[in-house]
Parts: sequence; structure tokens; C-alpha cells
Amino acid sequence: GDRRSIYIEGISPDEEWEDDRSYISKYEHFYWCSWGQEAIKLDTHHCGMDYIMLKALEADLKNEILFPVTLKDLALWTSITPWSKISIREKRTINIQIKK
Repeated sequence: GDRRSIYIEGISPDEEWEDDRSYISKYEHFYWCSWGQEAIKLDTHHCGMDYIMLKALEADLKNEILFPVTLKDLALWTSITPWSKISIREKRTINIQIKK
């Protein structure tokens, strides 16, 4: 919405929503500080998240930073859509076992 506010139990004043700016300036992730404005402008489908992750991958390939996930993570993420389609089509739960 238009009202950018946050409530953090145990930190925010009792039952009071606060403006989120102080938290964003303190906790904003490096990725969003570096690429956020461009990400939101160019990636409207997922509000910049796809762009951010691709920029992080690019930076890892250039040995600038370490990409935050593994190939196993990526394989799992990309498997969710096909498994979801099967689950919906067949009206059943799909049990996915991940081997370590």
C-alpha cells in the first residue's frame, strides 16, 4: 500500500506501527543497495527479485561476491512449478524427497 510501515514484536513501541525508513536504512541488503533501483525499473514481473538474483550470479561468476545458493537449491526451486502442475492436475499431494 501507500503507507510504508512496520511492526516488530518486542522492538516496536507497544501496538504501534512505525515508519519503515529507519529499518530499511539499517537492514537493507547489499544486493538491494547495489542494484535495487535498476531492478525495480527493469523487472516488473517479480518486483526486481529476478534481476537481483541474476546480478548476484553475474557478480559470482566475476569472482566479486559469493552467490548465496547452491546448484541443489537451484534445482529444487526450478522443480517446484512442474511438481505443482502435476499436483493440481491429479488433485494429490506430491512428496518430494531430497537426498543429501
